[in-house]
Amino acid sequence: MEHVKGLEGEISHSDSSIDFLLVPNKSYRFHDKFMLECSKGHAVCNQCRERDENKCMVTCGEEVGLIRCLAIERVIESAKVQCAFGRYGCKTTIAYRRKKAHELFCSYAPCSCPVLYCSYKGSSNQLSTHFSLKHPTPAMATNFSYEKLFKVSLDKSEPFVILREEEEGLLFLLHNRELKEGNSVAVRYMAAYSQRSKTGFTYEVVHKTRRGGCLRFESRVERVKSREEAAHRYYSYADFLLIPSSPSYSAATPLQLEMCIKRN
Repeated sequence: MEHVKGLEGEISHSDSSIDFLLVPNKSYRFHDKFMLECSKGHAVCNQCRERDENKCMVTCGEEVGLIRCLAIERVIESAKVQCAFGRYGCKTTIAYRRKKAHELFCSYAPCSCPVLYCSYKGSSNQLSTHFSLKHPTPAMATNFSYEKLFKVSLDKSEPFVILREEEEGLLFLLHNRELKEGNSVAVRYMAAYSQRSKTGFTYEVVHKTRRGGCLRFESRVERVKSREEAAHRYYSYADFLLIPSSPSYSAATPLQLEMCIKRN
């Protein structure tokens, strides 16, 4: 049971959607700070009223007018709820109105295991422990140490290489994307977004050409919580190294990279 503190003291309930303010066996979230009443006295948020064309669709289907339900607004404003990521380690209790904002940047938001077909989810620290215990095979990841140069070889069509820091066990992704111009590569850190965390990383990647040339790129490491997010958000940042296609390289020639990840 979760404890919610309102104007009438402490109320216990099992759902952070504050369904105790509505009717038995009905549960939904309030999306708007303005609460209105239907003709039978049920509370409906303004956003739901507009969506449901002025009808009380969650309960009775009656007309919802423009009469504010101030008592309910005050109770919701004062309510305290627990973070949805409590099972992953977050013990924070926040105001109901600030719940979504907190969870958006909660450092305990779960990350998905980067190994294909593994369904595990956990916080960044939990994910590191899981990976070490369940995927200990050296072929699963390229190990590295901060501040030290290491080499990575990957097929041009290989979308991801898992990178694991040897001492802390933190996981990173080297994301490779085939483009008509060549291949673009970037590094991502497997962790939730956090405004409080001071931990940050930068990376440098170098590709040497056959003619003795050198492509070098350096950038900060962005955070992602899954392989899918890394792929989806790839073009959100201009922070990748583009390795142009070359007639002297066959499609089967692997990309040879030298890399270094630094902790800020």
